[in-house]
Amino acid sequence: MPCAYGLHDIQGETVVDLGCGAGFDIFQAANKIGKTGKAIGIDMSEEMLARARLNAAKSSVTNVEFHQSRINTLPLPAESVDCVISNCVINLVPESDKPTVFSEIFRVLKAGGRVAISDILEKKPMGDAMRQDMGLLVGCISGASAVEDGYEKPAFKVRFGPLKDGHEPILLTAGYQDIVIIDKKHDLNIYKISEVFDIRDKQIASSTDSATTSSGCCCGNGTSLKKGDASRIAEIDFNEWVGSFDIYALKADNAPKEATS
Repeated sequence: MPCAYGLHDIQGETVVDLGCGAGFDIFQAANKIGKTGKAIGIDMSEEMLARARLNAAKSSVTNVEFHQSRINTLPLPAESVDCVISNCVINLVPESDKPTVFSEIFRVLKAGGRVAISDILEKKPMGDAMRQDMGLLVGCISGASAVEDGYEKPAFKVRFGPLKDGHEPILLTAGYQDIVIIDKKHDLNIYKISEVFDIRDKQIASSTDSATTSSGCCCGNGTSLKKGDASRIAEIDFNEWVGSFDIYALKADNAPKEATS
């Protein structure tokens, strides 16, 4: 969870969680920033936001608020946020929209504001077949952006776009500095036993070739998997292609008012 690095137990800050779901991370942030701070959850799902608001009420958390929105058009004023966190969400954003997401984050951050994101990133270029696989997409695998060569190093820049010569990292283009990417070395194959890929035999047996079965993903967004996804995905070593990374960056104190794209 990126919140711990990004907040440093600073009281009175404003923290935003992109793709907050039912509020697990944003409630931790609310506790760290105290009653004088503000924790803001952003999610496109009204159902998840309803759960988050219910959880806030049950826990008597009063320094949180929630907004329904896509994360590429944040309903927040410019330079109003101290820290933006997100956990396994940005990889689900279409590749063409990821620059907009990081420009929006840059826009709402105050000078000196921080980004602390945990997400799945590509270590080895995936072919079109993997990129277009719906089962891998909802499992937070095929939507992963690529890291630069040398990902095994403890700190490096990240490419939020396909690997190709001359492609400038989006974080740098957007104006961030002090970019640090850390490979957490997690075993991602454990997700194969989660509900994302656990399509039981009786479900498959009762399905036609075009039938689907509802499932969630590690990022909490419901979708559907086609018959045969489970057996095909079981053959893929996730750790060969992607990894779980923490991504940190700062908006410079002297940064321009708006990011360049």
